[in-house]
Amino acid sequence: MIDMKRIFSPKGNGILISYEWMKKLMLLVFVKSSFPSYLQ
Repeated sequence: MIDMKRIFSPKGNGILISYEWMKKLMLLVFVKSSFPSYLQ
């Protein structure tokens, strides 16, 4: 599981975590654009 406190903490690897979230977001957008009827 993801440690929410670590993600939203101002300390630590904020840039790396943001990059990981960005990859997840782009994957989600890709899946939605590929299978719009499936997710709706």
